[in-house]
Amino acid sequence: MPTFHADTSGLAFDFCKNVKGHEYDDKDFFREAAAIAKEMGFSWGGDWRSFVDLPHIQWDDGKRYTDSDIKAGRYPPEMPLWGGRGSGHYLSHHQ
Repeated sequence: MPTFHADTSGLAFDFCKNVKGHEYDDKDFFREAAAIAKEMGFSWGGDWRSFVDLPHIQWDDGKRYTDSDIKAGRYPPEMPLWGGRGSGHYLSHHQ
């Protein structure tokens, strides 16, 4: 059954800091990366209350889509491509 993290949907990913031995211990790194992702309409696992998941980002178009939607086959539009911080716009896959 698909979920945001399922291979079949590909709407979520986990990331880390690319510094050996410090991949997951820099909370500020995760907050800064999540701020960019949230500007684009992603949700961040660091905002979750029941299970805080700092490395988790998922594309749900600004929380407009839930696991129930994904399980029912209703997917958000394509993920935007980042046009650069402060650019005020994001690129679509079709540009």
